[in-house]
Amino acid sequence: MKKLTILIVIAIMITFVAPAFAADQWELGLSITPLPGAPEGDDNVTPGFHFAYNWWYIAYATWDSIVLPPWVIQDWTGYLRPGFLNLFDLGARITIGPFLGYAEMGINYLYLYKQFEQELDIPKAGANIRVGAGVKMGWWGANVSLTSVFPSFADVKKVIGGLFHEKTRSLAFDAFMKQAVPSINLVMYF
Repeated sequence: MKKLTILIVIAIMITFVAPAFAADQWELGLSITPLPGAPEGDDNVTPGFHFAYNWWYIAYATWDSIVLPPWVIQDWTGYLRPGFLNLFDLGARITIGPFLGYAEMGINYLYLYKQFEQELDIPKAGANIRVGAGVKMGWWGANVSLTSVFPSFADVKKVIGGLFHEKTRSLAFDAFMKQAVPSINLVMYF
Protein backbone atom coordinates (compact mmCIF):
# COMPACT_ATOMS: atom_id res chain seq x y z
CA MET A 1 0.00 0.00 0.00
CA LYS A 2 2.83 2.36 0.87
CA LYS A 3 4.54 1.78 -2.50
CA LEU A 4 1.27 2.37 -4.35
CA THR A 5 0.75 5.65 -2.50
CA ILE A 6 4.28 6.79 -3.37
CA LEU A 7 3.72 5.89 -7.05
CA ILE A 8 0.43 7.81 -7.13
CA VAL A 9 2.06 10.87 -5.54
CA ILE A 10 4.91 10.73 -8.08
CA ALA A 11 2.44 10.35 -10.96
CA ILE A 12 0.46 13.39 -9.76
CA MET A 13 3.65 15.42 -9.38
CA ILE A 14 4.74 14.52 -12.92
CA THR A 15 1.30 15.50 -14.21
CA PHE A 16 1.71 18.99 -12.76
CA VAL A 17 5.41 19.41 -13.58
CA ALA A 18 5.52 17.95 -17.11
CA PRO A 19 3.67 20.85 -18.82
CA ALA A 20 6.35 23.21 -17.51
CA PHE A 21 8.86 21.42 -19.73
CA ALA A 22 6.63 21.25 -22.82
CA ALA A 23 7.63 22.83 -26.14
CA ASP A 24 7.47 26.58 -26.65
CA GLN A 25 8.32 27.38 -23.03
CA TRP A 26 11.79 28.86 -23.51
CA GLU A 27 12.45 32.07 -25.45
CA LEU A 28 15.65 33.45 -26.89
CA GLY A 29 15.74 36.65 -28.87
CA LEU A 30 17.23 39.95 -29.91
CA SER A 31 15.76 43.39 -29.40
CA ILE A 32 16.05 46.85 -30.89
CA THR A 33 15.44 49.78 -28.56
CA PRO A 34 15.18 53.39 -29.74
CA LEU A 35 16.93 55.93 -27.51
CA PRO A 36 15.44 59.41 -27.73
CA GLY A 37 17.82 62.33 -27.30
CA ALA A 38 20.84 60.87 -29.09
CA PRO A 39 23.61 63.38 -29.87
CA GLU A 40 24.13 64.37 -33.50
CA GLY A 41 25.93 61.58 -35.38
CA ASP A 42 25.14 58.84 -32.83
CA ASP A 43 22.76 55.98 -33.52
CA ASN A 44 19.46 56.40 -31.74
CA VAL A 45 18.78 52.64 -31.61
CA THR A 46 20.61 50.06 -29.55
CA PRO A 47 20.62 46.25 -29.58
CA GLY A 48 19.60 43.98 -26.75
CA PHE A 49 19.31 40.35 -25.70
CA HIS A 50 16.17 38.54 -24.47
CA PHE A 51 15.91 35.25 -22.55
CA ALA A 52 12.64 34.04 -20.99
CA TYR A 53 10.80 31.08 -19.52
CA ASN A 54 7.03 30.59 -19.46
CA TRP A 55 5.51 27.92 -17.23
CA TRP A 56 1.99 26.83 -16.33
CA TYR A 57 1.00 28.74 -19.49
CA ILE A 58 0.78 32.01 -17.54
CA ALA A 59 3.83 32.58 -15.30
CA TYR A 60 6.61 34.44 -17.11
CA ALA A 61 10.21 35.15 -16.08
CA THR A 62 12.58 37.17 -18.26
CA TRP A 63 16.09 38.53 -18.42
CA ASP A 64 16.74 41.31 -20.89
CA SER A 65 20.04 43.09 -21.35
CA ILE A 66 20.20 46.32 -23.34
CA VAL A 67 23.47 47.81 -24.61
CA LEU A 68 23.68 51.46 -23.59
CA PRO A 69 25.99 53.90 -25.36
CA PRO A 70 28.31 56.19 -23.36
CA TRP A 71 26.08 59.26 -23.66
CA VAL A 72 23.16 57.46 -21.94
CA ILE A 73 25.43 56.23 -19.12
CA GLN A 74 26.78 59.76 -18.71
CA ASP A 75 23.22 61.13 -18.42
CA TRP A 76 22.37 58.55 -15.74
CA THR A 77 25.60 58.34 -13.74
CA GLY A 78 28.04 61.05 -14.84
CA TYR A 79 30.54 58.49 -16.20
CA LEU A 80 31.30 58.58 -19.93
CA ARG A 81 31.54 54.88 -20.78
CA PRO A 82 29.36 52.15 -22.34
CA GLY A 83 27.28 49.80 -20.26
CA PHE A 84 24.45 47.31 -20.03
CA LEU A 85 21.04 47.68 -18.44
CA ASN A 86 19.99 44.25 -17.16
CA LEU A 87 16.29 43.74 -16.44
CA PHE A 88 15.18 40.72 -14.39
CA ASP A 89 11.38 40.46 -14.40
CA LEU A 90 8.58 38.20 -13.22
CA GLY A 91 4.98 38.46 -14.35
CA ALA A 92 2.21 36.91 -16.40
CA ARG A 93 1.94 36.08 -20.09
CA ILE A 94 -1.36 35.15 -21.68
CA THR A 95 -1.49 33.47 -25.09
CA ILE A 96 -4.69 33.32 -27.15
CA GLY A 97 -4.07 31.59 -30.44
CA PRO A 98 -1.07 33.23 -32.07
CA PHE A 99 -1.41 36.43 -30.00
CA LEU A 100 0.22 37.05 -26.64
CA GLY A 101 0.26 39.78 -24.05
CA TYR A 102 2.31 40.16 -20.90
CA ALA A 103 2.85 42.35 -17.87
CA GLU A 104 5.89 42.10 -15.61
CA MET A 105 7.70 43.83 -12.81
CA GLY A 106 11.24 43.34 -11.59
CA ILE A 107 14.63 44.72 -10.77
CA ASN A 108 17.14 46.40 -13.02
CA TYR A 109 20.87 46.51 -12.63
CA LEU A 110 23.21 48.86 -14.47
CA TYR A 111 26.66 47.55 -15.37
CA LEU A 112 29.32 50.00 -16.55
CA TYR A 113 32.42 49.05 -18.51
CA LYS A 114 35.23 48.19 -16.01
CA GLN A 115 33.13 49.25 -13.01
CA PHE A 116 34.70 46.67 -10.70
CA GLU A 117 38.28 47.39 -11.69
CA GLN A 118 37.88 51.13 -11.11
CA GLU A 119 35.47 50.89 -8.13
CA LEU A 120 32.94 53.27 -9.64
CA ASP A 121 30.17 54.65 -7.45
CA ILE A 122 27.03 53.78 -9.42
CA PRO A 123 23.39 53.43 -8.35
CA LYS A 124 22.32 50.10 -6.85
CA ALA A 125 19.51 48.01 -8.30
CA GLY A 126 16.38 49.82 -9.40
CA ALA A 127 12.96 48.60 -10.45
CA ASN A 128 10.95 48.43 -13.65
CA ILE A 129 7.50 47.72 -15.03
CA ARG A 130 7.00 46.18 -18.47
CA VAL A 131 3.96 45.56 -20.65
CA GLY A 132 3.97 44.05 -24.09
CA ALA A 133 2.09 42.31 -26.87
CA GLY A 134 3.08 40.20 -29.81
CA VAL A 135 2.40 37.39 -32.18
CA LYS A 136 3.81 33.85 -32.19
CA MET A 137 4.28 32.16 -35.57
CA GLY A 138 5.36 28.59 -34.91
CA TRP A 139 8.96 28.48 -33.70
CA TRP A 140 9.47 32.26 -33.90
CA GLY A 141 7.59 35.44 -33.09
CA ALA A 142 7.78 39.18 -32.64
CA ASN A 143 6.61 41.44 -29.87
CA VAL A 144 6.63 45.06 -28.83
CA SER A 145 7.19 46.05 -25.23
CA LEU A 146 7.16 49.23 -23.19
CA THR A 147 9.48 49.22 -20.17
CA SER A 148 9.42 51.93 -17.56
CA VAL A 149 12.69 52.09 -15.58
CA PHE A 150 12.74 53.57 -12.05
CA PRO A 151 15.59 54.09 -9.57
CA SER A 152 13.78 52.26 -6.73
CA PHE A 153 10.89 49.98 -5.80
CA ALA A 154 9.37 52.86 -3.81
CA ASP A 155 8.88 54.76 -7.08
CA VAL A 156 7.27 51.73 -8.74
CA LYS A 157 4.97 51.28 -5.74
CA LYS A 158 3.82 54.91 -6.05
CA VAL A 159 3.10 54.52 -9.76
CA ILE A 160 1.21 51.24 -9.40
CA GLY A 161 -0.74 52.54 -6.40
CA GLY A 162 -1.57 55.72 -8.29
CA LEU A 163 -2.99 53.78 -11.22
CA PHE A 164 -5.72 52.33 -8.97
CA HIS A 165 -6.93 55.67 -7.57
CA GLU A 166 -9.04 57.93 -9.72
CA LYS A 167 -7.49 61.16 -8.39
CA THR A 168 -3.89 60.10 -9.10
CA ARG A 169 -4.39 57.90 -12.17
CA SER A 170 -3.33 60.49 -14.75
CA LEU A 171 -0.24 61.50 -12.73
CA ALA A 172 0.79 57.86 -12.30
CA PHE A 173 0.27 57.15 -16.00
CA ASP A 174 2.37 60.23 -16.88
CA ALA A 175 5.14 59.01 -14.54
CA PHE A 176 5.05 55.58 -16.22
CA MET A 177 5.21 57.09 -19.72
CA LYS A 178 7.97 59.56 -18.79
CA GLN A 179 10.30 56.67 -17.91
CA ALA A 180 9.06 54.36 -20.69
CA VAL A 181 11.36 52.89 -23.33
CA PRO A 182 9.85 50.90 -26.24
CA SER A 183 11.53 47.78 -27.67
CA ILE A 184 10.92 45.46 -30.59
CA ASN A 185 11.86 41.82 -29.94
CA LEU A 186 12.39 38.99 -32.43
CA VAL A 187 12.06 35.74 -30.51
CA MET A 188 12.68 32.03 -31.08
CA TYR A 189 10.65 29.53 -29.05
CA PHE A 190 12.03 26.21 -27.81
